[in-house]
Parts: sequence; structure tokens; C-alpha cells
Amino acid sequence: REGTRGGAQVTWTKLDDNVYDRPTMVRAGEDAADLYVRGLVYCNKHLTDGRIDAEVLHVLTRRSTAEASAAALVRVGEWIAHPDGGWTVRAFHEHNPAAEVVIAKRAALSEKRANAGNHHYGTDNYGKKSRF
Repeated sequence: REGTRGGAQVTWTKLDDNVYDRPTMVRAGEDAADLYVRGLVYCNKHLTDGRIDAEVLHVLTRRSTAEASAAALVRVGEWIAHPDGGWTVRAFHEHNPAAEVVIAKRAALSEKRANAGNHHYGTDNYGKKSRF
């Protein structure tokens, strides 16, 4: 889902209501579960298709447990670690759109909005402006 806030386009992150009490999240711990949610939001906002670069970890959380939380998410299978650093959210696209889909929808919406202002105006029988 997408919308606008203050004129800027925003994405919406889908979470099921079991996110915090799924067995994997319970095993990973509360800090890791919070990091997981923050990671989803980041991926949607920046259209990364579920990729989280290593240098972004401390943008997602300033908690001293950041590295341990990331490792816990990998251990329980919610994140996939990359040999070159960083992670991918496993099953990201099960509930979230691919970046190319979001970009295409934004382009279509932008075109629709641009065309919405291209109406021809004239006057009705009473001298008032009207669209036709």
C-alpha cells in the first residue's frame, strides 16, 4: 500500500499480528523482534527488496544489542546473512511488494495526477466556467 504524507510518497509495511509472538521471534528475543520490524520498515521506505546493508544496522537501532539481535535473527532464520556483509529479510516479498512494482505504481500515479489537471474549460449558458 502507498500513500502521501506532506506531499511525499510513502510506503506501508505489512505486519501480521503474530509478529511478536511467533516462535522464531520469541527465541530471538524482544530486541531482535523490534529490529526485525524496523528492518521491514526500512526496506519498504528505501525500496531495498529486503536487503539491509551492514552500515545501516546502527541507523535501525542504537541499542547496544544491535549486532547480537541481528545474529539472533539469522540464527532463527528470519534474516539471511550475506558473505559481503548485511542481510536480507527472509520471505520479504510474501507480504511486501518488490521495488519495481512500487516504482511502477508511483509512476502511474504521478502520470494520473499530472493528467488530472489537463481539463478544458469553457462557459456554461450562464457565463460560469465549467469543464467539458
